[in-house]
This record gives sequence, structure tokens and C-alpha cells, in this order.
Amino acid sequence: MGSLVFAASKATPPTVDFARSGVTIGGYKPGTKLAWMALVREPTKGYWATRIIRGFGPITPNSTFAIEHPEADLKRSIWMIADVDAGTGRHAKSPTMAHSSRGIVIRATPGAAVIQVDSSAIELMYVRPRFGAWSFSVADGGTRDADLSQNGQIVIPLQSLISYQGNPHPPATVETGDLLLVIDPNGMRTATLEVER
Repeated sequence: MGSLVFAASKATPPTVDFARSGVTIGGYKPGTKLAWMALVREPTKGYWATRIIRGFGPITPNSTFAIEHPEADLKRSIWMIADVDAGTGRHAKSPTMAHSSRGIVIRATPGAAVIQVDSSAIELMYVRPRFGAWSFSVADGGTRDADLSQNGQIVIPLQSLISYQGNPHPPATVETGDLLLVIDPNGMRTATLEVER
């Protein structure tokens, strides 16, 4: 399974279906801007390798959005998908992918210049509705963790976020309504947070 097809349909709320030919997402209108990331687990020489793939683009007028990754085996994957226009998101996993139900603590306060996540490592997608989407990849205590301490808490300055292709520079501070989608690649956990007042 190396090709994904994101398809809009009349189904609401958005649905995510995994099939032999790929992943089908329904419920989005043509022109809707989607940002997504996926964690893919692949067997490599006796162990499991982890690959992160990301993308951004609009649902086309014919209601489809095709993403091809022929080098990735997508049979074991976890997906985070965000409607950048509406600021809504969801996660899904392929039927053969193990996934933990344990939560992830995310702290994002309106007006703050940083966000904090309790995890050993994260893949982050940050969305500001109708404005843009950004990503970040970091391990606790690594050089990209702003507290530089291996303490179970990752600190991320918003200005360190990386823009998805064609998106503006990241925001300076957190705003109400911002959307955070997180994958913990070590624990196979996911979390979604919409910032509230």
C-alpha cells in the first residue's frame, strides 16, 4: 500500500477508511486545506523502523487529494489530519497498527510563547484556523527541547515551529482556537488539543 487517496464525500463528520488501495477521508468540501502527518512502522532487518511523513494541500475540485509515498509501507500507520480552514482535526490508525489509549498532557495557554508536552518524544502539528499549519519533531532533553533537560517534559517555543509548504511564518504566541495534534512515536500514543480561554 503505497498510495493514499483523500476523498471528499457528503459524510459528516469527516470519516477515515483504510482499504487495500490506501486511506480515504470523507466529509471535506473541495478547496478545503488539509494538513496531515503519519507515523509509519516498517520491518527493517529484524527490527521495526519508524518513519514520519507529512503533507499539506487542498481538496481538489473533483473532491480527491492523492498522496503518493511509494517508498513507505503504509499498512502499519497512525494518521493525524487537520482541516486548516475550520481548525478541526482527528486521528486514525490502520487496522494492523497497535495504538495506545494512554493520554498525553499538552499545555498551551493563550498569550504564551511556548507550549509544553509531557512525553519522551513527539511529532507535532500546530494549526491556526484559516491562517496556517506548522510542524515540529523533538525528543525530551534534545537540542530542540527548550528546557534542555531530560525531565519528561518537552518545551517548544512557537517561533521554532516549521512551516508546512506554502504556509506563513509561525505565530509568536498561542491563541484561543489553535489546534495541536501530537503523536508520541515511542509510546504509539496520540492527542489532540483545541486551545481554550
